Amino acid sequence: MQSKKKLLLLLILLFAIKSYGQISFENGYFISIENEKIECFIKNLDWKNNPSSFVYKLTENGIEKKGTILNVKEFGINIATKYVSRTVFIDESSSFLNSLSIKRRAELKKETLFLKVILEGEANLYKYQNSDTKRFFYNQDNSKIEQLIFKRYKDSEDKIGENNGFRNQLFKDLKCLNNNSKLKKLKYNTKEITNYFIDYNKCKNSKITNYKSKKEKRDLFNLSIRARANSASITISNANSISSNMTFDHAVGFGLGVEAEFIMPFNKNKWAFTIEPTYQTISAKGKRVLGNVELKYSSIEFPIGIRHYFFLSNDAKIFVNANLIIESSFNSGVYNTKTNYQVLNIQARPYAGLGFGYKHKNKFSIELKYHTNKEILGDYVFYATDNKTLSLIIGYSIL
Repeated sequence: MQSKKKLLLLLILLFAIKSYGQISFENGYFISIENEKIECFIKNLDWKNNPSSFVYKLTENGIEKKGTILNVKEFGINIATKYVSRTVFIDESSSFLNSLSIKRRAELKKETLFLKVILEGEANLYKYQNSDTKRFFYNQDNSKIEQLIFKRYKDSEDKIGENNGFRNQLFKDLKCLNNNSKLKKLKYNTKEITNYFIDYNKCKNSKITNYKSKKEKRDLFNLSIRARANSASITISNANSISSNMTFDHAVGFGLGVEAEFIMPFNKNKWAFTIEPTYQTISAKGKRVLGNVELKYSSIEFPIGIRHYFFLSNDAKIFVNANLIIESSFNSGVYNTKTNYQVLNIQARPYAGLGFGYKHKNKFSIELKYHTNKEILGDYVFYATDNKTLSLIIGYSIL
């Protein structure tokens, strides 16, 4: 079983290295600091957080080069993504509860950043995001770009307050017709801020370019039926009694599960969260000094995991995933073969799983999954289990 584990990990490493290099470069451009527009191919990482640089090639087979906020004024990919390099004043106060500032006032400091363009019109909207901060910026025509002020803070009574200065800014600079009522309840998030700017530009009869709406349609949820065959080696030992030790024949079992996969809306659909309730059963003959035994084991697994995809082509991708598995067993135990008396009750503790697989046309999948040692005798102090399982899983996506 150790050799199988090493082989699985080696395969994951080799395929990951090979496929990572196959991230595609897409048609794009950038404008240099000298105002020269250069057509090129840009590595589209579908950034969740605003980048400080990007990789490009002047030709499809050319040498990879790097553009940064210091030598590039603007870059774009296809018609869906655009970033501009600007020096702005930004409040980078943390949004995490344990790190909130005690100051209500925005603490602005000068930074040069790549701002993501959300919408262009008479009034333009931009966004900057890092690991714990999301800020929106705006300007009109070619005026100076300013941050829309929003800040969470702790007041003198250790309560959480909000500085919603952005509402006053919009009331002052982007007021049109009867949009005052919207401002009072406007929230500082991408959807509501974008809609406000759309309404304002429509009110001004301005042409609108909405980059957010140009994103390609994404498949953000998959539901799959997954059948599996399990191969396990199981031994049971008792620290107080050698005569209670048990060695089982090679065990083979089967299972059926339904996997819900939630694709993360960033990084080109490469990350996913999964949960897969699975029914499975396994049995094996065993021996001990006191007589032959049989293991009968049925359970419902609840694997919760993270998956990462590596794209080989439009129709093919490989993936690796890691799972925390919680299990509920029933009608399970170790039984005396002659009397059918239950010698031990089975109750598994949580364990982990590592998987490597291939998916074709987002429909058919095959996966090899290795389970770390599964302690199935959680109710017993002196018993320990050496139980490692390798699963072959075949899947078909129905949604």
